[in-house]
Amino acid sequence: MTTMRSNRSDFVLNRIILGIPKVLNSKFFGLLLLCNLIIAAGCSIDSTRSTNAPTDLHTSTSDSNFDANVIQPTPTKEKLTIVSTPLPLDNTNSPIGEIKGTVIVAAAAIPANQEVHREIVDGIIELGPGLAYSRLLRFKSGSNVNLPSMIVECELCVSWENPDPLTYIFQLRDDVKWQESDPLLGRKLIASDVEFSLNRVRNTGWAAASLLQSIDYVEAKGDNSVIIHLAYRDSDFLIQLANGINRIIAPEAVLPDGDLSNGPTVGSGPWSMDAYKKESIKLERNMDYFEGGVPGLESLQIMAIPSSETRIAAILTGRVDLVPLDVDGYGQLKDNNANLTIRHFPEQGTGSVVVFNTRRPPFDQVALRRAVLYGIDPWKAINNVSYGIGDVSMGIPVLDLDWLLSRDRMERYLGNKIKSKQLLADHSESGSVPFTLKVADYGDMYLNLANEYKEMLDEVGFSVDVETLNPRSYVEDLWQGDEFQAFFGPVTPADNPNAYLFGLLHSEGRWNVTGNVDLNLDELIENQATTLIDRKQKLLDIQEHVIDKALMFMPVTGARIWASNGRVSDFHPNVVGGEYFYWARLKDAGQLT
Repeated sequence: MTTMRSNRSDFVLNRIILGIPKVLNSKFFGLLLLCNLIIAAGCSIDSTRSTNAPTDLHTSTSDSNFDANVIQPTPTKEKLTIVSTPLPLDNTNSPIGEIKGTVIVAAAAIPANQEVHREIVDGIIELGPGLAYSRLLRFKSGSNVNLPSMIVECELCVSWENPDPLTYIFQLRDDVKWQESDPLLGRKLIASDVEFSLNRVRNTGWAAASLLQSIDYVEAKGDNSVIIHLAYRDSDFLIQLANGINRIIAPEAVLPDGDLSNGPTVGSGPWSMDAYKKESIKLERNMDYFEGGVPGLESLQIMAIPSSETRIAAILTGRVDLVPLDVDGYGQLKDNNANLTIRHFPEQGTGSVVVFNTRRPPFDQVALRRAVLYGIDPWKAINNVSYGIGDVSMGIPVLDLDWLLSRDRMERYLGNKIKSKQLLADHSESGSVPFTLKVADYGDMYLNLANEYKEMLDEVGFSVDVETLNPRSYVEDLWQGDEFQAFFGPVTPADNPNAYLFGLLHSEGRWNVTGNVDLNLDELIENQATTLIDRKQKLLDIQEHVIDKALMFMPVTGARIWASNGRVSDFHPNVVGGEYFYWARLKDAGQLT
């Protein structure tokens, strides 16, 4: 039987699946990249990630961001519903009351350079020199945002429109100035700055180029309008445009050598660079920032403290005000000091997955895969092992909380011993099914969770052998090979839904290791990739399909953990897509007037 796909579907597959670097056709280079990504993601419930941060599953192509051989979609007048909100224009530049105070934040390291476009480095994107810059769009954050969320809003724009599926028109604010430093000296930010910046990010070979790979070209119309023309329909375009790496810089700042590694860091954002040193960064409030009331501090200091133990000691002694923690650090501090506030925030697109090999017994039988899911209570395991930090999901990054399968819905497939035993009795002659669960050794948390699952499954009638793999073997044997029945371990981070769906779940996905070929699932994935119409329901249907077929699921999602002392107020991070504006809303509780 011949399977027919529309030209539009073929186009999407070429652009998204084949958007993985051509160099990855080499097993060695593919292994090298994936190994680095997964090692970086190994501590998914951890806010102390290394500055060798991972890219998402869409890595830039090594030759070009545009493939002239793919079929071009035909523009239509289809009306799109944009799940995002423009930012109301606010011309007030003076907050109510006087802004005072400094907050000191501990970080594992200070970025080695000030280049904000070339590399995806957590310290630069989320906490470092990049805080001095603004973006066209950003992800919403604040106390009124229900996480997880990837809803976007204007920063440099006042509005946007989408007159056809391949065109976005942004109207810029007219009150934005570059900071009063050489070489910009407070000139007005204009549309050609945006055009220059987005084209710079798209440079071939740069880490973030794939985020903007759906762009055909960008044009500035006058000083206040930017028109972005897409090469193909992309339902993730606004999410990718809002990514923290897409900062707007001025052409003068990078001339003549085209590099920002040694600065100058001169942006239009809420912070201006005061001092950049190997061991610390100091950012001062930009008095000319165009939004009223931010930043909420006079200054923000970032201090490099490489050791987790030393960071904990620093906040206990008052040397710093905010520190990132891993799960072990959370365990040390949660009952240690009543004056500390410890909170954790969901980090979409990260976490650890249970994956079944549908090509090998016993999990070539969907009934036995379902029996495993029924036999595991992942919420109980999270409470037992990681202090209740993390959640249970299908792993797909989504725009809003209600785009995820609810716990009630997930419980139809998980944590039901009676159903698990019944399936085993119906599909196993001996009544017991042995299998090996391979687990990545990224620390005690992973091993402890795997052993929790083993105990639960042994109780219902499976006979589980837990085999521990070092990180390199985890990549070689599982993600690059076919050497498993089931495994548990971290997944490469994904910053948008399509990266996860096409990379991991589509039958032709580069990292689809389940061996599953499911044309119905492929069609569901392809249908949501090119339009925002009914996308929420389409993503819910995909999640339901994947868990019903028991292909894989994420029994513990990623999270960032932060501890703060009594000086810190209004800390509401949205750790998605390199978002960082939440630092501008931070306040010094001891200095509020």
